Amino acid sequence: MEIDSTDLPITNGKRELGLEENNSSNKKLKSENGNSSNGNGNKDVTMTTASMNVSSTTTTTTTVKSEPGLPPTSSPTSTTPKKASPIVKKESTSTPTPPTRKPAVKKQESSSEDSDSSDSSSDSSSEESSSEDDSSEDEKPNKKRPAPSVSKAAPKKPAPSPAKKKLAAKKKVDSSSDSDSSSSDSDSSSDSDSDSSSDSSSSDSDSSSDSDKPKKPVTKVTKKAAATKKTTTTTTTAAKGTSTKTTTTKTTTVKKEVKTEKKKKKGEEEEEEEYRWWEEEEGDDSIKWKTLSHHGPIFPPAYQPHGIKFLYDGKPLALNPEQEEVATFYAQYLETDHVKKADFRKNFFEEFLGVLDKNQKKIVKTLEKCDFSHINEYLKNKKEVRKSRTKEEKDKETKEKKVIQDKYGFAMVDGHKQKVGNYNIEPPGLFLGRGAHPKTGKMKSRIYPSDVTINIGEDEEVPPSPIPGHDWKEVIHNNKVTWLAFWRESVNGGFKYVWLAPSSKIKGIADRKKFETARELKNTIGKIRKAYKANWTSDDNHTKQLGVALYLIDFLALRVGNEKGEDQADTVGCCSLRIEHIKFDSKKQTITLDFLGKDSMRYFNTVEINPGAYKALTEIAKGKKKGEALFDDLTVTQLNNHLKKQMTGLSAKVFRTYNASITLQNELAKMTDEYETVEEKILFYNRCNREVAILCNHQKAPPKNLAEVLGKIDDRILELNDLKDLCRIKLGKTPNSKQKDIKEREEERLKKLIATAIEKKDKDTKDKDVSDDVKASFNRSRSIPDGDDKLKKKIEKYEEQIKKLEIQKTGKDELKTVALGTSKINYLDPRITVAWCKKVGVPVEKIFSKSLRDKFPWSDVDSEYEF
Repeated sequence: MEIDSTDLPITNGKRELGLEENNSSNKKLKSENGNSSNGNGNKDVTMTTASMNVSSTTTTTTTVKSEPGLPPTSSPTSTTPKKASPIVKKESTSTPTPPTRKPAVKKQESSSEDSDSSDSSSDSSSEESSSEDDSSEDEKPNKKRPAPSVSKAAPKKPAPSPAKKKLAAKKKVDSSSDSDSSSSDSDSSSDSDSDSSSDSSSSDSDSSSDSDKPKKPVTKVTKKAAATKKTTTTTTTAAKGTSTKTTTTKTTTVKKEVKTEKKKKKGEEEEEEEYRWWEEEEGDDSIKWKTLSHHGPIFPPAYQPHGIKFLYDGKPLALNPEQEEVATFYAQYLETDHVKKADFRKNFFEEFLGVLDKNQKKIVKTLEKCDFSHINEYLKNKKEVRKSRTKEEKDKETKEKKVIQDKYGFAMVDGHKQKVGNYNIEPPGLFLGRGAHPKTGKMKSRIYPSDVTINIGEDEEVPPSPIPGHDWKEVIHNNKVTWLAFWRESVNGGFKYVWLAPSSKIKGIADRKKFETARELKNTIGKIRKAYKANWTSDDNHTKQLGVALYLIDFLALRVGNEKGEDQADTVGCCSLRIEHIKFDSKKQTITLDFLGKDSMRYFNTVEINPGAYKALTEIAKGKKKGEALFDDLTVTQLNNHLKKQMTGLSAKVFRTYNASITLQNELAKMTDEYETVEEKILFYNRCNREVAILCNHQKAPPKNLAEVLGKIDDRILELNDLKDLCRIKLGKTPNSKQKDIKEREEERLKKLIATAIEKKDKDTKDKDVSDDVKASFNRSRSIPDGDDKLKKKIEKYEEQIKKLEIQKTGKDELKTVALGTSKINYLDPRITVAWCKKVGVPVEKIFSKSLRDKFPWSDVDSEYEF
């Protein structure tokens, strides 16, 4: 099928990027945070490990806690070590512990809004809005079963010998480190973003299995230990009438083999138990889950007053805790650009006056006389104290967060453990908004359990309210939606949701379906384009506007747009464009669009369009004044209803996904043999992605420290060139006259390194010792080898490093105003990238961060895949 080149959504040389003041709309995939808490409903599980003495093998029994995040009534167990999917097993109980207050429970047939309809994975801090559906009010409450309390007595340990104690302690550390590494969430991002990691169903099912689980791995390890013991030799030496028995160091070998065997077995089980949901047959789209259990969200801690002085007109003004909290919210932004915004200051002052009493209001008249500097200083000192925490304090905090994450960061969905994306309730504070939002500076109220609706399986235990005196607003059992909880935020009145993580099955199915729909559009796009072009010459005003609007959405990848209220940011899309947003140039047949798009990001683009579309657009705009709608005879609903008739599942946003993905594929196909190294290929990929970012208007402000970053790269390149020249001088290929300048620069580098090291040293370390260590290390790094061959290899190594740095610098400079992460997360079919990586030999982890690889586990295709 041939396509008119003028209709392809590829940017041209006339496209410009307009950069206005903004706060970057691109978000990272969220990483989960938590606070210290203890999990409830744990069971004691026994594990057997092998411990070896000098001449015999002893089996010791240790008692460990199961995964704290699992509900006691629905814990995953596996009947055999090789079972891929954990089975939900109900536990009987004899000592029920009912919750103190029973929340209202109502069965609901439909929901406010499902996440699967969105164009991107949901973000915990994004603005979500929805309309509540009517539900039956005469449904009888579902009676909830009480929380069971299950415990088993742990068998007593035999008193081990000192040698056994030491080996057991070593094995315990090894076991702990293995467990931690299997569930750690490491991610580079970008961006985000924001983050999410893989669903670890395998390791979690191991830790929560019943005590009667087969002990095959233990038997294997014990045999290995016994075999090693037979090779142990003993010698007897006499000294002063005593004999000493000595063994060889085979015990260390045994411990290493036990650990290796354990890691190998654990890795095999994780691989075998990976939940490959994308290989299952697709079921009913309307039913999102059959069983669902979780622990609800985490609420921020109560405010702790600090008592720092607040001054008005130079005089202290006493504040109660509520007033002090609001003042503290403002104090933390004193040294940011937010306080430079008139709306931010105006809105905050209105909120501040709202919490003051009558007498205080008589004193406080203007924000200019309010002095928050003392509170700001207190916050900065508090931040410095936190930075200076010891390693032990940081490790303790990490362990506490891990306990919280294990409990609240996972949900059981249809018998599988799935990560929860954002289980933290947003703390109170000042609303910032994105771009020029009119409500910036408004107060975000504190959320309580009484504001939150919980969605959970009908037969599951309802998580107890974590704040006394506040029961859940409502508890429902709606398996046609994917959110776990929601509440209404106070600033814009929109809804905030707790979703499953992007790596979950529910989110993955929605993503895959979205890209498949966009991929299907490829087969229909020619017919659709032919139809909307015919509409340009229609005598019917509605039909003509429909044709031109579809062309702009297709050709320029514009969002469809929705009407906004007066108290919302004046952002527009295609259907809500006004006359002041467009300018015509009849000589060049170009239009200039200038408006605020989503998140108040400025869209500024001068582009030559199809002559037929230009003529129709001028006819539509003729006679209209500034402030009037360009497409006054067209609504978003009408446009989408028209598209649904063209193709099942088609809507305006599908064009954006399609055009982004097809643009990336077409750009990647242009790669030539000049890109040889992995670094060069990555730069090429980023340039292709840049075209997508420009097309979709994914902008960002240049980093404030860009000049500093580029300067450091230049310094490093100069340093490597100096080292290369020193080698060339020794080879006789560079004149000795350059050696003097190189020596001066080297001395200056050494001084800087010493100064930095002394600044970071411990208090007990002497400056001279630090200086000597730095000098020794510096001189070792400057050693020049003897022999021509070694010198040539050294020069080649320096040249390779220089080339990598130059590529890095070029990339940072070229991509300083575009956000590449948004398109990767939302608009680019990940299979295009995976196929390209396999074709050109680039590791996919060089392009996709861990969170993205976890988000798209279904994207593993061969190198021949085409969108």
